[in-house]
Amino acid sequence: MGCKRCIEVGIFTDYTALTIALALPSDSQLIACDITDQYVRQDIWKKAGVSDRITLKIGSAIELVRSNGFIECVE
Repeated sequence: MGCKRCIEVGIFTDYTALTIALALPSDSQLIACDITDQYVRQDIWKKAGVSDRITLKIGSAIELVRSNGFIECVE
């Protein structure tokens, strides 16, 4: 992919987050946003060896994007 920083909004059961993290270079970061962590399986990220590439953020995606300085990345 060549990305250094990615955002996924709405991770649900983590399949896409895991797939993205596996495709990213080891020095990249995926910010995974959802309104709940009810279905999140961070143990799978650890088992796959990509937990260091994924940062889970719980809350409103638009507020998380604004408050973490991601707006300038996507505009």
